[in-house]
Amino acid sequence: MDPPDGFTDNSSTPLVMKLKKGVYGLKQAGRIWNAKVNHTLLSGGFTQLITDSTIYVYVVDDSLAVHVDSNWAGNAGKDMSMRSRHGCIIRFAGGTVSWYSRLQSVPALSSTEAEYIALSAAVREVLSVRNILTELGVRLPPTPIYEDNAAVIFMIKNQTLTKNTRHIELRHHHIREHVNNNYIIVNKVDTNDNVADILTKDLSGNKMNRFRDMIGVVPLRVGVDPSETR
Repeated sequence: MDPPDGFTDNSSTPLVMKLKKGVYGLKQAGRIWNAKVNHTLLSGGFTQLITDSTIYVYVVDDSLAVHVDSNWAGNAGKDMSMRSRHGCIIRFAGGTVSWYSRLQSVPALSSTEAEYIALSAAVREVLSVRNILTELGVRLPPTPIYEDNAAVIFMIKNQTLTKNTRHIELRHHHIREHVNNNYIIVNKVDTNDNVADILTKDLSGNKMNRFRDMIGVVPLRVGVDPSETR
């Protein structure tokens, strides 16, 4: 650390400088800054969430909706695993707040199994978002999850398994419990209207643009003011 301007010492006695306050650039700066912000926000009437300590809020109210899809053995051309890709889009208050596109950890033996695993992952993501919103004070109705596979919806509503689905890992059946507890509702959506396809499939230009608009993504052109695209 360099001595501050005006600091002089003409004596032969060795001296040290003592830092009295944390400043940016020091290892402790982040914690000191966070402690100050935390105190200021709490003093101002904000509430710090238990589910995510970086979020401070006032109470709001709105609704939540989810689209989920998978592409069975969609990775077959890239490796020999035959793993399926699944995607999920969570929308709240008209905007997309969470999304992902991932390869499933194990290969599915049918499109129904791939969709069921995709739905299981989406439900876990939904519950995480619901926990945050509940702590925010939002009173949520059952969250609709839009699924385009009729066999998956039948499995959930009738709580049945067939010889082709009995091998599915038990951990994925938590979906049924959350349906019974009225946290989620699984609704049928036409394949042509499932916006989660944008995360799992190669789409035509028209379909891609339609889904892009549905999730609130705005195209930007080089040299064009972003405000002109609104």
